[in-house]
Amino acid sequence: MSRSLWDNLVADLVRRGDGVRESGAFLLGEVHRGRREVSQYVPYDELEPGCLDDGYINFTAAGYRKLWKVLKECQLEVVADIHTHPRGPGQSSTDRDNPMMPSAGHMGFILPNYAQGQPAPQDAALYVFEGNQQWTAYQPGGSAKKFYVGFWS
Repeated sequence: MSRSLWDNLVADLVRRGDGVRESGAFLLGEVHRGRREVSQYVPYDELEPGCLDDGYINFTAAGYRKLWKVLKECQLEVVADIHTHPRGPGQSSTDRDNPMMPSAGHMGFILPNYAQGQPAPQDAALYVFEGNQQWTAYQPGGSAKKFYVGFWS
């Protein structure tokens, strides 16, 4: 992911969450030889207005229908998702039980503090869905080994 895309994404998450609720986005791009390359994102609430209104993310089939349409139009795929939490980047039981993309290998990033304070990629925790409600967790710092933001993306 380019640095400018990361900066825009974080600013967008902060604006949408307004410091009082979770926000999130699907990260879109392509997979090349197992490497996921993010080229754009689509915020959850653009796909499903109102999905952030309860303070947490309530994304339903209506939002997924719009997501599938976006993917078809831009000829990209969901390579990961990202969302914010009020305090730390730990995975909640709701997150564990309801992956945004329930296919093995899907990556979900969580940013702490509703993404306020310009968090860097290494501030995110990464959770890789293994299937059957099983996840592999990479805590902040460790996630940087799996997630590159910079010039060469």
